[in-house]
Amino acid sequence: LEKPSWKSKPNPYLQLYRKAGGGGGWMSIMRTKRFMSSQQCRWNKIKIPIQRLCNGDYSRPILVKCFHDKNDKAPQLIGQCETSLQSLLDESSLKLKNPNKGNKITGSLIFSQTDIIKRHGFLEYVMGGMNIEMMIGIDFTGSNGDPKKP
Repeated sequence: LEKPSWKSKPNPYLQLYRKAGGGGGWMSIMRTKRFMSSQQCRWNKIKIPIQRLCNGDYSRPILVKCFHDKNDKAPQLIGQCETSLQSLLDESSLKLKNPNKGNKITGSLIFSQTDIIKRHGFLEYVMGGMNIEMMIGIDFTGSNGDPKKP
């Protein structure tokens, strides 16, 4: 990542957005934690449901913005890139460009791992051949008392 000024290192964090339906603006999806004074950041694995990330549309635009968090001022944009879930699965890195500096490349995001983990529902297990066994037991002893009296 590029240094925000000659005397300081960035306090970066990522903000993810998805394109709103109907060609509207950008909807915020999530924000990562902030690193303090670091140009070589390694964020932890991020788990986002596909429904939240792109509403199931692998080609829906996703905007990734990297900000420098100033303690006493508004966050400063370091760089941004536009991608999609399909592109994230196909590519291992993205270049961050700053539109305020003539689309100068200000850093890159490298993805060490991108996976889609399918979570199966109950009906998918049943339709896949899962056997369900049921056992019912009825207590006919008098140890519970008269059932007519609560």
